[in-house]
Amino acid sequence: MKQTITEMEVSLTELAELMQTTEPRILRLVETQGLPTFRKFSEWRFRLNEVSAWMNRQSFATAARERRPRSFEATQSQRA
Repeated sequence: MKQTITEMEVSLTELAELMQTTEPRILRLVETQGLPTFRKFSEWRFRLNEVSAWMNRQSFATAARERRPRSFEATQSQRA
């Protein structure tokens, strides 16, 4: 059975290489930001389609926070 790229499962090491980061950083994202993962034979595994969807959600959340006024003064100065 042929898998598309997005259906592929990768290991922790492979995901760290793909994301150009470290394995501890990936594990922190799992613990603190909800990066989707599962265990397979005592190994962390990641489905690329789930990681991609998670990254898109994180990107939208970050963009929304950046557009939000930081304080009441910022809101008032934008109206003037």
